Amino acid sequence: APWSLQSQSASWRPLRCLNAYDAVTSHNGRRRAWNAFAILGPMLSRAGYRGNCFSRVGSHTRHSLVLSEVQALQNTVQGCILPFSDVIFTPNFWAPAAPDWRQWRLMPCQRINRIWGIDHLSNKTKLVETLHAATASGLLDDLNMEGRMARKDIARDGDQRQDIEVTRDSIDGFSAPNRVIGTRRFFPASHIWASLSQSADWKHTLRSTSSRWLLKREQHRGDGVRLVDVADILDEASAVSAALAAHPTTVIQQFLEAPLLIAGLKFSLRLYSLVTCALPLRVYIYPEGFALFATDRYDPFSLERTSFITNAFVNQNKASRSRRRGHVSSDGAEELAARTLSLVLPPRVQRWRLSDMLVFLAAVHAPKDEGHATHGDNGNAVHQSGRNPRAQASILQRSIQRVVLLTWASALPQLSRASREGLMALGLSSPAEWATNFELLGVDLLIDAEWNVWLIEMNGTPSLAPEEEPGITPPCARDSSIKAAMLMDTLTLADVVPEEEEGITRDSAGGGTPRLPPEAVLFSLYERNAMGPALIGRANDSSKASRGSSSGVGFRLVGADGERSNRSAKGSTNARLAMSARVSTSTAACSRRWRLGGCRWCPLWSEVGELWRASIEERRAGRWVPLSPSLDAEWRRMVARAAHSTDVNDAMKARRVMMEGDEVESGPMEARHGVRHKSASWSQALLTAWIDAAFDEQRCSEFSHGHHSEACLMARWNKMLCGTREVGLDEMRR
Repeated sequence: APWSLQSQSASWRPLRCLNAYDAVTSHNGRRRAWNAFAILGPMLSRAGYRGNCFSRVGSHTRHSLVLSEVQALQNTVQGCILPFSDVIFTPNFWAPAAPDWRQWRLMPCQRINRIWGIDHLSNKTKLVETLHAATASGLLDDLNMEGRMARKDIARDGDQRQDIEVTRDSIDGFSAPNRVIGTRRFFPASHIWASLSQSADWKHTLRSTSSRWLLKREQHRGDGVRLVDVADILDEASAVSAALAAHPTTVIQQFLEAPLLIAGLKFSLRLYSLVTCALPLRVYIYPEGFALFATDRYDPFSLERTSFITNAFVNQNKASRSRRRGHVSSDGAEELAARTLSLVLPPRVQRWRLSDMLVFLAAVHAPKDEGHATHGDNGNAVHQSGRNPRAQASILQRSIQRVVLLTWASALPQLSRASREGLMALGLSSPAEWATNFELLGVDLLIDAEWNVWLIEMNGTPSLAPEEEPGITPPCARDSSIKAAMLMDTLTLADVVPEEEEGITRDSAGGGTPRLPPEAVLFSLYERNAMGPALIGRANDSSKASRGSSSGVGFRLVGADGERSNRSAKGSTNARLAMSARVSTSTAACSRRWRLGGCRWCPLWSEVGELWRASIEERRAGRWVPLSPSLDAEWRRMVARAAHSTDVNDAMKARRVMMEGDEVESGPMEARHGVRHKSASWSQALLTAWIDAAFDEQRCSEFSHGHHSEACLMARWNKMLCGTREVGLDEMRR
């Protein structure tokens, strides 16, 4: 069970957590810490973890111990060191003095809170570059077209989601004159000063787009954000021009002058998105978040920071004074809706829960005339008459999800390339050979007066400290319960928190063997399909021999994708893994092949690993809503288009470098350095087929645990493979 949290556990060793933040010291000598540990620590302690994840700031002694372990992680090529850490929380590699986790050779049974290439979204400058690249390659146009086609198909076929209004854009590439295809459909026009200033017509670009611009540097808590007039940028003698010259990586972003207001105040949305893999893309959005309010009345011509910046840290001091004054500027409809929904209007409170805000907006702004629908400027349908406020809120929430998924899909080429290159540097060729990834991002969005949803930025390592005042903050503005629930669901989905049915089964001699999750049956199914009866006997002989050695059997692992790496096999499971991995590289390596692609390819070890992880996430997702993989027709078509674009880009790059004339196909393809990579389209299609198999297989609903039982997993496996002979649960147990 190579991907199970319990696969390396023994009766004498509890689960262990490593907080690598304790190894980092800032320039002023203080320890760096993520404020989420105030919530994470007690959760991990209750789950039985040991280690240094249970307080925000460590002692000097603990700092030294953690530093030595981090250094050992960077020096090892085996990944499995003593003391072995089951889950690792670490700052990202670009943080000052942070260790580079990309050099750590981790085992598949470990977990780490980072994912390859996330800086292409969480870094302000790289986010602009990523979306510009998606625009230049035509990917964003393709994604928008796929979304429009899917929504039209849904309406035509009478799907259960037909209440989602279809945009009026035609699908032949023509749009209304005031529409802009590209990043500005969901991301304000943005430029990096170093690049923009080199273009010949940069002054015309700024003048023709907006009269006011936001200057944003790579800082947090609202620092480094300025609102300036375009004339100040154009004036080479101004202080603004001098600041841009001193910081050429500054992002210049169009200022959206007409935001939607509540009680005369500007607000933004803070949502949370979780990604666990780039290839295939597995990404989630949490259904609850926050609306964050500015504290000064909005004036598009004001330079007062607390009127246009909604960051909680910037507004907290003024918000407390506003609570004492009790001043609220709102109309009668807003006051009535607030009383009905038991809400306190801003600025008396600094935040609302996302669900409350959506219902409030729908109640206040619902259209009064019948048979009318209002469309936002970027094609989002936000008003439909005859619907109650909660139905209206659902439509707006879908528009929010669409923008979040568009952002992830736009970055798929960069994320998948970073994953492949990072794993290749470690001598690996698939995510299944490395630790389970999970990374949490804060997503900041804005809704304008036309009900367009705009992406503002994405933040890595978001602040998760509770910001409510006990006994003072009204229930509608409290955040601690939402953040705690979201973090618990995160640990559960990432399989960091052991399941109740897992653990150690003791024998009479005091030893122990792990009780594994139902997904463990997939490895047995793969092994049986790959080796055949005769080879299973040889693997069992190797297993028996390995049990006699406490130090484990060393071997050269040749993975199912052609990868080669040094591992130390401990116990029967890894010995059998070595045998099955060797067998799976032969020309006749399996008895049944994937139905996907026309029964041409055998299941690979790495593919089984990704299906294993996806199944655990599906079963343990809690309140996380899957954007990919998803049963939603629009979502999956967008991701499939992004995966195809990724393959085309990879093929073009490979041909330019070494592989001229190579073709991209919907199955495993030969790539650089003699390592076999699977195309993004293949990986994504295989995951989609796996999800569909659960709902197409009627027998799954008959099992006691539904889609997540061993019997259902076996039924899904049989449905995915060609051939008529199906393996039953009783046969597998024998």
